[in-house]
Amino acid sequence: MGACAVVECPRCHKEFIVSPTMLGLGVNFHCPFCDAYFPEAESPRIWRPDGLWTDGLGQAAQRARRGH
Repeated sequence: MGACAVVECPRCHKEFIVSPTMLGLGVNFHCPFCDAYFPEAESPRIWRPDGLWTDGLGQAAQRARRGH
């Protein structure tokens, strides 16, 4: 099985799987549960294949917080 990322929907708060190549591209995610479209920055949490959960701060802020 290939790598995946888990995205939490800001509207219904359910989690769904996306390809990690979609992260950081500026595309809108589509929640298959409530049919919402939203940018990555609006997701309350995203789990990346490297084991990092973001908490709504965005990936750049998470890397800065970790010192990378």
